[in-house]
Amino acid sequence: MENMGAFQFRGVQLDLARQMETLDFIYEFIDFIGKSGYNTLVLYLEGRIKTKSFPYPVAGEYYTPEEMKAVVSYASKKNIDVIPVVSVLGHAELFLKHKEMKHLAEIRGDAKSTLEETINHVFCPSLPETFDFIKNYLSEIAAIFPSKYFHVGCDEVWDFGCCSICRDRIHNGESHGDIFAKYITDMHGFIKNELGKDMIVWDDLFECYPNALAKIPNDVILCCWNYDRRVDLPKAHFKSRLEEDLLAKYEKLGFKYIFAPSTFLVANIESFTTYSSKYSPLGGLLTVWEKSLNFMYEVMPLVHYAGRLWSGKDINFNDAIKDVFGCGDNIFFDALRSNYEIKATHPTRLSPLSYLAGPITEFEAIIKSSSETNSDIFSLFLERCINDNARNMLEDILVSLEWKKIMFKLRTVVEELYSFDEKCPDIARRKYITSEMAEMIDRYLKKKLDQWKRFRKGISSAGIEKTFTEFRNKVLELAETSAKAAGVLKVKFFLPDMYNAQKCKFTIVFEDGSTEIAAEGIFKNYEMNDAYFIYKFPYYTTRQPVSVRIESWLYGGLGIAYLEIISRKSCFYPVSICNVKGNVQSIQHILVNDLRFCYLGETDMNALLQMPELTKRKHGLTLVLGERQEE
Repeated sequence: MENMGAFQFRGVQLDLARQMETLDFIYEFIDFIGKSGYNTLVLYLEGRIKTKSFPYPVAGEYYTPEEMKAVVSYASKKNIDVIPVVSVLGHAELFLKHKEMKHLAEIRGDAKSTLEETINHVFCPSLPETFDFIKNYLSEIAAIFPSKYFHVGCDEVWDFGCCSICRDRIHNGESHGDIFAKYITDMHGFIKNELGKDMIVWDDLFECYPNALAKIPNDVILCCWNYDRRVDLPKAHFKSRLEEDLLAKYEKLGFKYIFAPSTFLVANIESFTTYSSKYSPLGGLLTVWEKSLNFMYEVMPLVHYAGRLWSGKDINFNDAIKDVFGCGDNIFFDALRSNYEIKATHPTRLSPLSYLAGPITEFEAIIKSSSETNSDIFSLFLERCINDNARNMLEDILVSLEWKKIMFKLRTVVEELYSFDEKCPDIARRKYITSEMAEMIDRYLKKKLDQWKRFRKGISSAGIEKTFTEFRNKVLELAETSAKAAGVLKVKFFLPDMYNAQKCKFTIVFEDGSTEIAAEGIFKNYEMNDAYFIYKFPYYTTRQPVSVRIESWLYGGLGIAYLEIISRKSCFYPVSICNVKGNVQSIQHILVNDLRFCYLGETDMNALLQMPELTKRKHGLTLVLGERQEE
């Protein structure tokens, strides 16, 4: 990395909304980031602070104003500014889950969620009562945090323009972008004029409503987040990943801005920093998200590296890592870097059937081999760490790698359970391999709970216990349920846009006219490295299948390259197409098992954002099946 000098704003975020941390850990984290070169701690809170205007959180769900004041005071002594993030539009679930707040939700009365969300997470921007509550709450939060900045979120607002009041505004001539711009402008006026602070917002909704940028004050600070592996030119999160030179655009319009990579990938931090350094950002904000099933220690070496990088001090990954661990050689450094190159491509998968995805791909094989090698290397260096903090980091990384081992084992086990050839296991074998998997999950959970007692003492571990216990039990149930399966529907998908949220339903029709829904949901490639991916969906009706109905709707579109049914008795493949509806393109491609694909859904993502009613439109076809004859 080329030394670009120190940024004025060098921030790192703690996500306390999704997972609370102890005050002791927050103090420890402040010490750590101070030594790493940061001057700003951003606390992502949503509704995590209980106040007079928001008295509804119960014990164990909140921080008090006094506790947060103590954090601010401690940080101040370390020359760290603390900025709160309170989501005032989307990501408001910590507020809206309380019955006393539901009247402020966008989805109320006859309003329907655009993306069929099951939780309320968006404030209605048209209700005066919404603004009244937010003004009162933000005033209380601003009194805790003396920072000149206040971050109000405003990202990922899926349910927008849904309620009757918002729909009336749109019917009377306002656009979704107009409503958004007015809300931002009103919020800015309050924060600027009454709280005396500079307002920060995430920038992704301006992709959806680009005309809104010209309608808001240009002293709003835009926080440009992008988590792609390579950020040579930012791709939109929506709008079919439109590439645009966003920072040049913001400068031309006179906006100040912050670039925000994440701890998902080291290449994301480096490439986004390189791109941003061509312009004049206030600085960088390293975002860390959703640690309810994990701990912060795993990513703290990356946090340190980004802090040194943005301080203009260390520009070499190895030097920054040696500074953290006090030990290591090139083998250790290379292992740690490779761990941060592949980590984000393997998120936690907590549905056993999501592992029924065909043979391990070439990319998965690389991850598997690398993870196993890295685990051996890190184990050798564990006792050579410079202090307890460094050991906590390396131990946390090792536990994470143990989960990868479980995931790859599940890929093999679930495939065996749903095989219908000579390798098909008997019930004794099924019970043995699922019990073996359950024991692995139990051992993993025990390690997680041991960590929890040390790292989050006094904070309930009920959530993580429930999550992994339920997952373990679902794995055990596979012994019985897989034995009852009549076959699997194997689908080869094509999805180049991972921000797509298109639902798909597959219904198998049998010879007697009966039907069974084999799958319904939003299907994506967990590895996020290839547009093509496979899923297999079990079905349990023993009669002969004659056709498959496919329906697709919601946000975007979906390619299907091929499908076939593999049963205990035979195999069935598509021979013809009928009952086409909606927008279906390249229909005939689905009949041939190659890389061409049939596309179902909308191609103009921006139209879906401007006209959410299009998300309800169904696109589909029926595939008539033939039985494959043995040669």
